Amino acid sequence: MPVAAITALQAVRDKARLQSGQRVLINGASGGVGSFAVQIAKAMGAHVTAVCSTRNVEMVRALGADEVIDYTQNDFTEGEPRFDAVIDMIGNHSLLQMLQVVKPDGSLVLVGSIQMNPWWGPLVRPGRAWLLSFFVSQRLEPMLAEIKVDDLQVLTRYAEAGQLQAVIDASYSLAEVPPRSPMSKADGPAARWSSRSGESGLRVIPIACRLAAVPRAHVASRHSQQS
Repeated sequence: MPVAAITALQAVRDKARLQSGQRVLINGASGGVGSFAVQIAKAMGAHVTAVCSTRNVEMVRALGADEVIDYTQNDFTEGEPRFDAVIDMIGNHSLLQMLQVVKPDGSLVLVGSIQMNPWWGPLVRPGRAWLLSFFVSQRLEPMLAEIKVDDLQVLTRYAEAGQLQAVIDASYSLAEVPPRSPMSKADGPAARWSSRSGESGLRVIPIACRLAAVPRAHVASRHSQQS
């Protein structure tokens, strides 16, 4: 959890340079990093638009998103430039498509991608972003998180203030975690979970953690009770 939360914090605060009152779109808002990014952006006073699948709409809204876009129904890249920042966890749209909805002085933060080049792996998208940055007014910000004690303390303060919680979709014992050897064929509940798409939250092997952690279903049910 610390890695996902720190990645989200550094994406929102350092790369997007988000300020209170600004508008941010988070693509992949139901995932481990995305769910933290939604909460951190809200804690910083931003207006948050979250993009996720149908099954996760209520959960993401319960985390504090002001608007939720179901990507199976609508394409967030269509429309006028209206966001001060777009934080992309998925990489399922081209850089130019996403820049269409970023204000001229805004930023596009690239955190992750589901598409990997067979030769260059995750380096292709940041490379394209660097080249494109010479021709557009927006800032393109590929990122790699760095674990810092100060950031862990910031996250702790958010958690203690009730502004940050980890959404847990599934929890496994060490015995259920498949081996990572390329020569072995993984099986078991954890392997089957990891092969499914559209899931939300974090995969957890229980360890001690100071962040508040709640099951995914409890987030949405609590929101519906408050409505």
